[in-house]
Amino acid sequence: MGCLAESCDRKHYSKGWCQAHYDRNRDKPESEWDTSPIRKWARQPKVCTMDECNGETRAHGYCGMHLFRFKKYGDPGISGKIRTGDSRIQMPSGYIRVYEPDNPMANSDNYVLEHRLVMSETLGRPLRSFENVHHINGVRWDNRIENLELWAEPQPSGQRVQDLAEWVIEAYPELVRELLHNAKSS
Repeated sequence: MGCLAESCDRKHYSKGWCQAHYDRNRDKPESEWDTSPIRKWARQPKVCTMDECNGETRAHGYCGMHLFRFKKYGDPGISGKIRTGDSRIQMPSGYIRVYEPDNPMANSDNYVLEHRLVMSETLGRPLRSFENVHHINGVRWDNRIENLELWAEPQPSGQRVQDLAEWVIEAYPELVRELLHNAKSS
């Protein structure tokens, strides 16, 4: 037996009505029931409707990122990441991140840790992957150069002395030359 609503081919659920019509009207007196057709759900596309976005849709034809933008700003925006406009952000850990999209040390969000950036600018070159910057006073947001030290952590952590010496000569030839020159002078 089908629904009592005209042009509804759904299966009978309760009191002669399909579940959709019954749920729509159950709190109204029967004389005021809305028996208009129930709108069928439109199938969502599998891929986000934004240009150049291949994300899987969540709702309204948008992927999760564009859906968030649509809900927050009323517009799904452009394809790709949106920068908040903050060029300097302090993280909960205390470190400060600086927006530097053209910096070779930038992460995938185009931010660089400020203490690494200060040390890099002081040295005149990008830091190497095994180099760390240490805050002398332990305050992570105090990025004055006089509060920063360059530390090296060669891998693996345990090495023969000869291998370590060769590594220092290879990684820091200018420092080795300077130390040898100072040792000869004194």
